[in-house]
Amino acid sequence: MSDVQDLDHNLPVSHTRIQKALKSPKPFNISFMFLLFLPGSFRRSSDYLWLSTCLADSGDYYFVDYPLSSTVAKLNSEFFDSDSLLQVRREFIYGSASQPNSKLGIAYEESIMGTFLTQVRQHHGFHLTERDILLQTLVVGHSQGAGHAAVMAIDFELCGVLLIAGPADSYQQFPSEWTGMKVTTPSSRLRMFLHAEDRHARMCLHHATMLGLKRIDVLTSSTSLEDILLSQVVIDTRPLPPLKSHDCLTLDTEMRDDLNSLYLTGVIRHYQAHLSSVSSRLELSRVDSLPASSL
Repeated sequence: MSDVQDLDHNLPVSHTRIQKALKSPKPFNISFMFLLFLPGSFRRSSDYLWLSTCLADSGDYYFVDYPLSSTVAKLNSEFFDSDSLLQVRREFIYGSASQPNSKLGIAYEESIMGTFLTQVRQHHGFHLTERDILLQTLVVGHSQGAGHAAVMAIDFELCGVLLIAGPADSYQQFPSEWTGMKVTTPSSRLRMFLHAEDRHARMCLHHATMLGLKRIDVLTSSTSLEDILLSQVVIDTRPLPPLKSHDCLTLDTEMRDDLNSLYLTGVIRHYQAHLSSVSSRLELSRVDSLPASSL
């Protein structure tokens, strides 16, 4: 299970700063946004130095490293004889006890949800309910992590979701059907960013459509931030180093340009504005419900 107590003290200075921020208690209110990052398979959050730093600088940042080092597709082929990719993902997210006929032996305490909720409650109080936390959470997932983030959006209402280069789930060369399920998080709060040269791009676009994402825009070398900031799907066509198309928005500083940073922080601010709007409406509703003698 990922925990701030288990961190490598030899991490670079900027990553050490992220860990200190994680350990510092923060005040809580309804307009406060939590940022949860879910990495790709065989990778840890510490492999995403620039992205982690950007997220930590933008809000209350948390990450989860997975209890099993494998891919969802490989685990599906090892333990199941049909398309059970959704079950494998839910065992990762909620623990194996959440699923009938579970196979992976993941305890809730090791799961994505169990780890994340515990971290938030340690910082803000154990009185917070699961719903309280998830309504204020922006989940950012890369590759395999994008698929986990999409499942969470299906199962719960989240503040928002940013899917990077995923999901691309398929079984025997056919798209997995789970992204066609009813999505609890409104589709207006889901975003996807991928590169056109990613070998999974076509499958990602299929799943984006199934999740209800409709506004698709192409990012070129001459595209402005305003052209893509409200897009539900951004297809990056700018040149990247060889074999780096799947990493696209997650590339570290020396391999990315300022537009990546502006896009990511712009998306985060968009969801922060959504939370602030919800908070203001709730406060007005509370004031309106007070008796005149108390005003």
